[in-house]
Amino acid sequence: MATVTGYTAAKMQEIVDGTVESGYINGSGHLILVLHDATEIDAGSALPALPTASDTVAGIVELATNAETITGTDATRAVTPASLAAASTTLVPAASDTVAGRVELATSAETITGTDTVRAVTPAGFAAGFDSRLGTKGLDALSDVIITSAAIGHILQHDGSTFVNKATLDLIGAAAGTDVLSVKVTGDTNVRTVINGDGSIEFGSGAAAVNIKIYRYADNILGIDDGIMMTDPTKQLNIGNSGSTAIIAVKASATSDAVFTTRAGASADSYFYMDALGDHWWGNGTATQEIQLGRTANNALSLQTADFLIATAGRGLRIKEGSNAKMGSGTLVGGTLTVNTTAVTANSRIFAFCNSPGGTPGFLRCSARVAGTSFTILSSSGTDTSTFSWILIEPA
Repeated sequence: MATVTGYTAAKMQEIVDGTVESGYINGSGHLILVLHDATEIDAGSALPALPTASDTVAGIVELATNAETITGTDATRAVTPASLAAASTTLVPAASDTVAGRVELATSAETITGTDTVRAVTPAGFAAGFDSRLGTKGLDALSDVIITSAAIGHILQHDGSTFVNKATLDLIGAAAGTDVLSVKVTGDTNVRTVINGDGSIEFGSGAAAVNIKIYRYADNILGIDDGIMMTDPTKQLNIGNSGSTAIIAVKASATSDAVFTTRAGASADSYFYMDALGDHWWGNGTATQEIQLGRTANNALSLQTADFLIATAGRGLRIKEGSNAKMGSGTLVGGTLTVNTTAVTANSRIFAFCNSPGGTPGFLRCSARVAGTSFTILSSSGTDTSTFSWILIEPA
């Protein structure tokens, strides 16, 4: 009969505890056997011998710590995502308007809000913000327009279908009475200036509706519904002229052109007008003016085609007397007196009248004249000492 040898429970447990249940390779490449009782046995190198990794050789590599990655001088260890994040946070600061660095992209909503100062705008965010603030009227055409003119003042305008490069600002209203431009001052309840689609310009105080209007009345005629005031008396109003010292200076094409006229009601013609030559014309308002007052020569004012009428009793002609005058008085000495005046001409009509008799009065006559110098009054009485008046009248 064979002999059977048995194991005790302790022996059996010893055998179980020494059984290898698992294993792993550690960082050094050694095979580590893990027994049933959790004891680990280093079974030696489990891998063939590998070189240390470099930028030209594949091999074993050690991972760099965060501090080593931030320092940035280690050339033998590999960077992990965690150490890279730590280094980027430390080495690359957050960007600002004065510091270059890392930046977060703004969302479209943040771009539209327009208050974020730390995020960067993307093309999509810019488009969203641009459309939100300026609307979408033809803005899709903006990308098709390039201003190539070098002229200062060129601007981009929409012509109803696309944007165009123009040198002038065109304001287009939907109708003649539509406002195309208005001006206000902060705090005003109404506009101060309005330009309408028909070109008319209206003005107001800003506290009430506009009440002054300048507009095109007809071809070549500017209309205004209210008065015009020049508040500075040192300034002048020039019409078709410049450089004149007159308050109102008017330049006409011809001397016969009227520069000022008056009418009343539905009169068919002017009652009065003044032409560019300075002549004054009067009429009855129903036909061409027939009375003319104007300059006919140096120092000569002429009333033409009419009589001069002094229609009020007590009114008449007044002529200045004095040296070289056309009228004066004198006293005869021994019946004669020479009157010195440069106003006498070869054609002067000389009239003399006795004002106050003296001595033995006689009749008076002009006995001699020197044109431009003098004339002599002689009495028929050699003892006439009367005081007389004289006047010179020139023939037309």
